[in-house]
Amino acid sequence: MMTLHTSLQELDDLNKWGLNIFHVAEFSNNRPLSCIMFAIFQERDLLKTFRIPVDTFVTYVMTLEDHYHANVAYHNSLHAADVTQSTHVLLSSPALDAVFTDLEILAALFAAAIHDVDHPGVSNQFLINTNSELALMYNDES
Repeated sequence: MMTLHTSLQELDDLNKWGLNIFHVAEFSNNRPLSCIMFAIFQERDLLKTFRIPVDTFVTYVMTLEDHYHANVAYHNSLHAADVTQSTHVLLSSPALDAVFTDLEILAALFAAAIHDVDHPGVSNQFLINTNSELALMYNDES
């Protein structure tokens, strides 16, 4: 059973490889992407740096998370949260301290968070073979 203490300890691993994203999903009421994005943006002080109002940010990330399909086994908000946290850890490498600006870090984190939004959970070829509306809209080209 996940307790509040265990939940807070899990976020202590935000800056490390091995964060248990499944625990994050559990204690965030199945909002892992919103939880991870907020924690990372707070950790990096990005909301303050870019003067992003907290309520605007939270509304955005929750809306973003709502556009991931919960019934898709892999390309879902849990995967997006995992990729976002991994991107955060990669960008935290001391070797990269002088390489990226805060804006570039913000862009990379957003890219990680949105990279599979609205993914249907099947391949392009599957969509073409089943004459899906999405494939027809794009003339069977990815």
